[in-house]
Amino acid sequence: MHNVRFLLSSIVLAWSVGASAQVGQPKLTVTDMQVFCQGLDPFVTLTFPVNAQDQARPGILYVGMHDPSMSQAAFLTTSSWVGYSGGLFPAYSVASAQLGRPRLTLALPQNLAGGGWKLYVGYGALSVQSESRVQQAADAIAAAKAISPKPVIGAVDPDHYRRTLVQTDMTQAGKFAYVETGVENNPFVCRPETGGGG
Repeated sequence: MHNVRFLLSSIVLAWSVGASAQVGQPKLTVTDMQVFCQGLDPFVTLTFPVNAQDQARPGILYVGMHDPSMSQAAFLTTSSWVGYSGGLFPAYSVASAQLGRPRLTLALPQNLAGGGWKLYVGYGALSVQSESRVQQAADAIAAAKAISPKPVIGAVDPDHYRRTLVQTDMTQAGKFAYVETGVENNPFVCRPETGGGG
């Protein structure tokens, strides 16, 4: 029983450390980027920068923005931009099999054009070691329940744990890139009559 308790406490500690890890510096570079307009709405197309060793791994793609003071942030999901107030980052796309190196077209918020908001894209990969940690956590909970009907610790949600490890992989390893679209500094990028790029 002592070994089970120790394993469970170790898992929780690792989980909490991973979830609160400091964000490193961006280490990726976006390629093949193009900005275009549909009406008054700016869009950007780009090739998502996934490292070669991660392309065959499952993982999550993230698309986010923050204001100049870094006091506000938003993430793009598959359907819309959503404000961020803490916790796990909203995912743009979940790759359950392999990340690959996708080509994306992203809608940029027209109302934020020229406001200095910076666009970032990033990803986290689920390594073999991380998947093993998820399985160990599930096995430890099952072993604890088999020994005692009273819960030793709250149940581990494997999907939430995977997402925590994937997000930590992105933030700690710097697997994200700043996308300099020009929209962040030009409020008229899709308004050629007022000096934008059109």
